[in-house]
Amino acid sequence: MFERKDGSTFTGLASATTVRDEDGEVLYYDGAITDITEQKEQARTLRDRQQKLESLYTATRHLLKAETPDAVATRIQEVLQDVFDYPLAGVDFVEDGRLVPVEGAIASPRQMPTIQSLSVEGDSIGARAYRSGETVVVQNVEAFDNDVAYGGLRSVACAPMGTHGVVFMGQMSNDAFDAFNLRLVEVLVNYAAVVLDRLGREQKLLEAKETAEQVNEMKSAFLANMSHEIRTPLTSIIGFAEAIGDEVSGGDTVSRFAGLIEKGGRRLLETLDAVLNLSKLEAEEMELALAPLNVAEQAADTGALFEQQAEKAGIDLRVDVPSAPLWARADEGALRIVLRNLVSNAVKYTGDGGRVWIRARRAEDQAVLEVEDTGQGMDPAAVSTLFEAFKQASEGKGREYEGTGLGLAVTKQAVEQMEGTIDVDTEKGVGSRFVVRLPRPAPDETGV
Repeated sequence: MFERKDGSTFTGLASATTVRDEDGEVLYYDGAITDITEQKEQARTLRDRQQKLESLYTATRHLLKAETPDAVATRIQEVLQDVFDYPLAGVDFVEDGRLVPVEGAIASPRQMPTIQSLSVEGDSIGARAYRSGETVVVQNVEAFDNDVAYGGLRSVACAPMGTHGVVFMGQMSNDAFDAFNLRLVEVLVNYAAVVLDRLGREQKLLEAKETAEQVNEMKSAFLANMSHEIRTPLTSIIGFAEAIGDEVSGGDTVSRFAGLIEKGGRRLLETLDAVLNLSKLEAEEMELALAPLNVAEQAADTGALFEQQAEKAGIDLRVDVPSAPLWARADEGALRIVLRNLVSNAVKYTGDGGRVWIRARRAEDQAVLEVEDTGQGMDPAAVSTLFEAFKQASEGKGREYEGTGLGLAVTKQAVEQMEGTIDVDTEKGVGSRFVVRLPRPAPDETGV
């Protein structure tokens, strides 16, 4: 350090030159002192800023690990005190239209301003920053016209934290806030807003998951109750209708009404079964036991089941399956649902004189089941929604065929849960062909 004539000091760099005569004798020394105070200050400022940038980088990494909004607030407050050395630093979160203090740090209790929640519509520094979305700096709070008591603070800066609240900083003097420091704080606060956004989304997802689980439990209970409370009396109604029909003469009015009751009951039971099956499949509550299954035998059994119905409708029902077992990895109950739905639809939508085929064959590593008919078919454009619940080729009050529109939705769910696929080739007025492909079991599972 060097001293000037007026007594002030400065940082200097001394340099000296030796002046000699012809014989090499020293005559005098000539020197100069260069004032490097400004360069030293710039170097010190540069080091300080570098340290703050490194601290900010570390702080953002820690913020990313925060699991709660309070943890975010705590980390911000620590950085504001440790890195920027503000006597007062804190965080307000928005709750019900008010800025509510969450964290605060002070150098001395005497410097503490009045801690209170303030309306976001008010005239406080925090409210102004929150509404404007920009940092607000008040160099002299004593001249600031509002009803907030700022204690020993003389200058305050407030940075908005997105829609979540504000971060405030206070100084005990009217000195200006360093522009570089404020910029770093804004970067930190913006990053905190991103983290709070993420925490908010995670909380909503968690709440949605909990709600979905509760709804799923209620749905399961409802389905169980519906199965018991509706299926049991409905089965009795169908049984009594059959008994009444058997007891009275064939042409009697009572016999006709008994037949209508039985028919309506069976339709309602089919609807109930379809709703229950679809709900269980979608909720993955139907336990499928995938094991080697002879699908050729299942196809033949389904053909025999619908043989009488097809004959009454004047339909030629043909079954083409290999005599040897055709193995697939499938669940017997689910495959029964698939085959019965497809064959039932084929018979329903094929008129008198039409034909329905049930086929089973092997295609490389898959077992293939086909149900084809010469019925009314569909516009190929309708295939995209064909497997949606409650969708039918004809809809509305004037629809040509009865049904719930659930059969194909249940079929698709069952096929997919057996790790298979289902496709349809259709043409209006020509007919439809549904193709189900199921994976074959490993050779060691069947011995073939």
